[in-house]
Amino acid sequence: MNNEIKITTLATILRKTKVIVLGLLGVGFNFLAFYLFYRFLVTAEFSFLWLSAVAILLFLIVFALELAFLRKFSYIAPFTVVAGLIPLVIFIPYLYPVPSYIVLISIALLVFFLLSAAKHGSRLIENSIVTRFFALACRILPKAFIGLLLCMSLIGYFYYVHLGNFSSEIAYAWFGKTLNGTLPVLHLWFPTITFDMTVDEAIVYMSETELRRSRLELLRQGIDIDKLSSSARRELVRQVSAQFEMYFERIAGEELDGELSLRDFFYGIVEGKAANLSSTALELIGSGVIIMLFFALKAVSFLFYIPAAFLAFVIYKLLMLLGFAYITLENKKQEVVVLS
Repeated sequence: MNNEIKITTLATILRKTKVIVLGLLGVGFNFLAFYLFYRFLVTAEFSFLWLSAVAILLFLIVFALELAFLRKFSYIAPFTVVAGLIPLVIFIPYLYPVPSYIVLISIALLVFFLLSAAKHGSRLIENSIVTRFFALACRILPKAFIGLLLCMSLIGYFYYVHLGNFSSEIAYAWFGKTLNGTLPVLHLWFPTITFDMTVDEAIVYMSETELRRSRLELLRQGIDIDKLSSSARRELVRQVSAQFEMYFERIAGEELDGELSLRDFFYGIVEGKAANLSSTALELIGSGVIIMLFFALKAVSFLFYIPAAFLAFVIYKLLMLLGFAYITLENKKQEVVVLS
């Protein structure tokens, strides 16, 4: 009898330990995601953003596992609330002594979306005869991911726009990444150009590329590039370069500094335009950019939560095989209304 009591007690302790471990993993991964995201905001180092994305992926995996194993909303809700509130620890400087309502609202929205996803998942499990984990994860993770995305977007707005922490260093880093994102398109016309080239180097390269592209047109005019002397070829390149120089000067609105890198050249133009804008206009632009980023990421969110659902499904199956949990049947009494 005593052995049976001990076994039952140990089984209960083990189940509670599993519940606590799952809950703490969710809390820990969400804290890590927001900490790394905050480091990205402060430093503009995109490595922190990618690490934050990995932490979000891990949080979503654990969130789906919590729903499958804990099932009841009353069990899931406390861990979900703590996971949603834990980012407040990172933003304590913005909450005391004067609280930031933007941060509080963003965290409140996160908690709401996570609880809503948990409630929806719990109802799906209660109303299902068979637990179909992958389908369950695909139903609940989009709402949880949107909550995370919305919260981070508001915090980004708060840090960069509301507090005005969008420094020139951060702006330069963001601008450089944005320019690099355009390289695949630019390479359709100029295959090996980079923004690290100086303006002079870029103009010579673009001129030579344009001449090679115009080979047939030049042949019709009786000019064979391959048969030109080196001096004649240089003169032809110089003529095309002069046209590119005029184009660059029109963009800059001033005399061209050929020693600048292409990145610095274009950044100087944008910086000059921004300097002429009022603070209100800059706030509106900043807000618009963050809103566009939110909706752009929301539109492709399936690229994020479907891999999370798949990985969670694989881990779920492995845990079932390892005896972390088992499947059983339970009889339910349901109240129904019938006609008399």
